[in-house]
Amino acid sequence: MLHTRIHKVFFVFTAAVFIALMLPEMCQEGMFMDGTIYAAIARNLSIHIGDFWHLKFSDTTFPVFNDHPPLAFGLESLFFKAFGEAFYAEKLYGFCCAIITAFLIIRVWKHLFKNHHYENMYWLPLLLWMITPKVFWSLNNNMLENTLTVFSTAAILLLLKSIQQPLFKQILYLFFAGIMLIAAFLSKGFPGLFPLAFFFFFYVSAPREFHIKRMLALTGIFVCMCVLSSALFLLWQGQAIESLGAYLNIQVFNSIKGGDRVGSRWNWLNDYFQQIIPMLGILLLVVFSNRKFFIAQWRNQTAMRQSTLLMLLIALSASLPLMVSPKLSAYYLVPCFPFMAMAFAIIMAPNTEALIQKIDVDSKFPKRFFYFNVCLIAAIGIFSILQFGNKFRDEALLRDIEKIQVYLPNEKTISIAEPMYQDWRLIAYFQRKAKININREPQRSKYLLIEKNQSANDTNYKASALILEKFTLFERNAENNIRKDD
Repeated sequence: MLHTRIHKVFFVFTAAVFIALMLPEMCQEGMFMDGTIYAAIARNLSIHIGDFWHLKFSDTTFPVFNDHPPLAFGLESLFFKAFGEAFYAEKLYGFCCAIITAFLIIRVWKHLFKNHHYENMYWLPLLLWMITPKVFWSLNNNMLENTLTVFSTAAILLLLKSIQQPLFKQILYLFFAGIMLIAAFLSKGFPGLFPLAFFFFFYVSAPREFHIKRMLALTGIFVCMCVLSSALFLLWQGQAIESLGAYLNIQVFNSIKGGDRVGSRWNWLNDYFQQIIPMLGILLLVVFSNRKFFIAQWRNQTAMRQSTLLMLLIALSASLPLMVSPKLSAYYLVPCFPFMAMAFAIIMAPNTEALIQKIDVDSKFPKRFFYFNVCLIAAIGIFSILQFGNKFRDEALLRDIEKIQVYLPNEKTISIAEPMYQDWRLIAYFQRKAKININREPQRSKYLLIEKNQSANDTNYKASALILEKFTLFERNAENNIRKDD
């Protein structure tokens, strides 16, 4: 039996990796365009611009935002209520999603290996999950998949626990799993529904222990619990029907018509493979460190094979169905990675145990490795504090927006030149940082923003005195302002 102390040392190592990947970027300003848009919507919701079922980005762009269901925005808005408009409000929300997901991974792992000596190896799936590139990228960039992953993983945990419960408790577990499923749907829509197939996957992975009649019965009860949860929710929130109907029209029906295609399926599959390279590389190294031992253990441990297959099937159900969508991006895969990490960790567990058993518990190595990781966490913390408030990306753009915000403290809308109409990064940052709407209509506003060294091509405008790095801010001539007002 491995000593618990060794596992705690490796848990601290995993925590150091987690902190290194999350904290420095969390303490700095700048995000991916989509995450910035989502943050602006959540911020607006926190100050009562729009409401839960009628989200709003700006007066000129997405005055009613129905591209996604509202739950993730509603939860994130609580962080804006708590921390105001600070740049780290949305980053703290992502950090909380990371902590909750990590906790859920540990709970699933401990359930799979209850009373087994692998139970204390919970740090291994955590490590594999966290080093997946799009996982920490998504958490640092405020993607909706962060919230979806929390609820979908919670649903799987409740479904796992329900199997061995007496009937009354089983129904309760399935009811709460249904609530988690509805919450996953309200966070990102249909990609959150993959837990519906859980009992089928459990049957496929362990057909001798889990009869098909039981699989059908539990699936039926679970579906009924989901329907009941949905009905209760719709009775409580009648406005949901209109909002979710608009979401279905934009995202689902438009997709069926073939609109808004983004990315190719082959490129997406290539992205899928690239995301699992880190955990796959570690798996191959560990397995081939003692291939004969691995084969012997794999043949003898039926439960391990069953758990591996179950986690793989769940991971694939959370990812491969996305291929029917015309919109494909690598970060859509994020909800599948907790289960992929657990599947890979289960495969690695026997060899990992054998390698760790070679460590002398009474030697200096465990203590030194522990203190090394504690010092590493402290160093990362100090580095992150020193970087606090710096620009992580888009530095020049963010500085220009800050200058414009000071120069035009009361201005709510500015126009941009036509070549900039699709610069969503600019549009997102202006709303998130300065609450300035971007006008992309031919009828221009009082102020016009164009790229540096470009001409306004409009005699009604003259260059302002404001000096910017990337842009030139033009102001409509005074006589034209008077004429415009008349």
